Amino acid sequence: MNSNKQIATSSFTLLYYRFKDSPIYSVLVFLVVIFTCIVLIWTVVIPLTQEWFSIRREIAETEEKIKTIKNNIQIMQGLDKTGLEDKIDTAVSAVPADKDFFGIVTVIADSAVKSGVLLGNFSFAPGTLATESATTGDSQLPIDVSVPIEGEIDNVRSFLKEINEKLPLSQSELLSAASGSTTEAKLKLIFQYKEFPLITYTYTEPIKSFTEEELSLLEQLSSWKLSLVEKFASADVSLPPPL
Repeated sequence: MNSNKQIATSSFTLLYYRFKDSPIYSVLVFLVVIFTCIVLIWTVVIPLTQEWFSIRREIAETEEKIKTIKNNIQIMQGLDKTGLEDKIDTAVSAVPADKDFFGIVTVIADSAVKSGVLLGNFSFAPGTLATESATTGDSQLPIDVSVPIEGEIDNVRSFLKEINEKLPLSQSELLSAASGSTTEAKLKLIFQYKEFPLITYTYTEPIKSFTEEELSLLEQLSSWKLSLVEKFASADVSLPPPL
């Protein structure tokens, strides 16, 4: 056994001294070094580099999340709770979350009283309480109201102006009109209501503040909103006799 090892060692030593100064030896050493470097690059350097970049990405993402959370906290601390509740109330008054029949009747009655027109028997076409469009997540659902009115032409125009500047918001269409000593018209008022969407919030998502356009719109809508006193006063008013 020992003799075999000695023979192998002697053979290796002989080969080394025989070829160490030859070009073959230099090329072989060069190839071994290159191969070793390639193996080290693929097995050590590249994985370490990828891990370093991955850590840097995680650090950047974490810093961005922390920045977003800080900005959200700053925005929430600067919110006026009362003012925010007023804005929500204004938006819901403009486009209710459900069928606000009381609000619709109040708006029609208040507009009729202030414009001086006579109201006829108006009818609703609200659909069922659980509409198919509601169950399929329709964004806005209409309530149609047919309203016959009678009065001077200026009073009719005033009625349209009044009802278009009150909440809940509505669209008006002229179905028919007849002129005589007074103007008799039949209007179709379309009121919209929109169900509250399902809100899912993640604390790492930035909170959006109101834009100038949104604040301006809310301010205008707020000026159209009837106060509680006006609502109950309109509800208690005896409507003019039907046509």
